[in-house]
Amino acid sequence: MPHIGLPAHIIADNAQQGRLAERLEQIQGSTVAYEALDAGDFVLSDEVVLDYKSGTDFILAVVEQDLFETANRLKAQYSRPIFLVEGDFFTHRFHQTPFDVHWAISYLTVVLGIPVLYTPEAEHSAMFVYALAVRAQGAATGEESWRPAKPETRRETIRFLVEGLPGVSPELARDLLRHFGTARAVFAADKDELLAVAGMTDKIASRITDVLDSKKGK
Repeated sequence: MPHIGLPAHIIADNAQQGRLAERLEQIQGSTVAYEALDAGDFVLSDEVVLDYKSGTDFILAVVEQDLFETANRLKAQYSRPIFLVEGDFFTHRFHQTPFDVHWAISYLTVVLGIPVLYTPEAEHSAMFVYALAVRAQGAATGEESWRPAKPETRRETIRFLVEGLPGVSPELARDLLRHFGTARAVFAADKDELLAVAGMTDKIASRITDVLDSKKGK
């Protein structure tokens, strides 16, 4: 298993210069830079962004429906957004019921494919963000890959091929195959054709076409 000390470079929004970022900076292997981010609070890789909320802020975002606008903004810029909620987010307040929160989380998870993670306090949040960054940046070498090493069926092999493209999550691979029909058609698509697929971003489309068009060693 990986241990603390593996390198992870994290970009934090300027507004996050507080207790969580300070704890991140104290973790061996973690480096934090600050920028004005258009979406999310912590960028962990080109594909992974994390939105960090207290339990109270999460509930308020559910009640006021700001949560879904935030989620759509994250999805528009990153293929693998994550919500990290710190502290209790089920106790009744702001006139909501626990099921309101369950319903919102089910939408984020099933419809948008955005996981909602929980931590009890800032110390755990910092460790979670660091661990996610290590994973997202591929520093956890020597461990089992997130992608299956040996696909066993034709369908798994096709998905495996498309998921190997830069920035392509399992959900985006599914949408690409639905749109183009075959893996060969996905690989033959130009940038404009890729951008016609739901969930595709300009950044990911550019990376895919750059890799496919690049000569070996260039």
